[in-house]
Formats: sequence, C-alpha cells, structure tokens
Amino acid sequence: MSAVLHWVERQGGMLVAPRRTAAALGDDEGRRDGRWALVVWLLGVHTYDIVEVVARIVALRNLDGVLGGAADLAFALLAPFVTIFALELGLGTGRDHRAGTCLAPMLAVGASLRLVQTTGLWPSFPTWLPGLVGAAAAIGVALYVRSAVPVRRAVPVRPEEAS
Repeated sequence: MSAVLHWVERQGGMLVAPRRTAAALGDDEGRRDGRWALVVWLLGVHTYDIVEVVARIVALRNLDGVLGGAADLAFALLAPFVTIFALELGLGTGRDHRAGTCLAPMLAVGASLRLVQTTGLWPSFPTWLPGLVGAAAAIGVALYVRSAVPVRRAVPVRPEEAS
C-alpha cells in the first residue's frame, strides 16, 4: 500500500477507533503523520488563503507580496503547530511520537467548519474558529487514547557508538 493511502487509513482509524489505531502504530509513523497533516490542513482549511497569497504575489510583483504571503501562511500554520505542542504535552514523555496522528480530528473538524462557511450555512465566523475547535477535538482524542499508547523506551547507546 502506498504511503499516502496508509496515512489516510490511519487518519480514518483515528476518527473511528482511536485507541486501537494509536496502539498499533509504528514508532515513527506519528511524526510522519504530523507532516502530512500540516499539508492537508493548509489545503483543506486555507485553500482560499493560499490562492489569495498567490494572487497578491502575482499582482504586486515585489517583495511586499512575498512577505505578506509568508506572514499569512505562517498564521495559517499557527493552529496546528500550537496543537502539536499541546498534544505532545498531553500524551507525555514516551508517547509524544503519536502526536501527529492525533491531528486527525482537527483536520476533520477544521475542514468541515470551512465547508459550512463556504456553503453559506453559517457564513460569518472568525477565521480562528476552525483551528480552535479542531484543536480542542484533537486534544480530547489524545487524552482519550493516552492510556492505550505504549510508552516508547529509549534505546541506550553504547559508549563506542556515541563517538
């Protein structure tokens, strides 16, 4: 199975059976999941902002457009970065490698709220609301799965391998 399909399967598992999915993950899958989640967050929640940034850069054709676009994208990534930090704290030492996978509810909630906004069902709410509600959902799931996640033990390094 391709890496993307495996990621989608894990994300769906975190929405349907989070404890079982989190317990079955490999040691490095959570960190990779976090990287993919950042890309999906930008595309699923901030597509309009990305198009606006590209249009501004093309229209201005100078450094102001690039700097303004970089600031907008940094603001768009603020919610997932702060949430990952909170997830690592909530999961605790030895379980923090699952933090990226626990972003699945944030992606689902954020994209759903953005869809509700663009369809006009609830047209005006602050731009930070999807990130806040999604972060609360992700932290809730992380606390729910915390006891099911096995603690990763650090492998001691032998002195001859350290140098």
